[in-house]
Amino acid sequence: ELVEHYGMGKDSIKKAVKKLLANKT
Repeated sequence: ELVEHYGMGKDSIKKAVKKLLANKT
């Protein structure tokens, strides 16, 4: 359960980073 939650969190961070990068350009 914990590992899955961590994985989901990582996915959310990935999406957030992608958004930030898209905003920069």
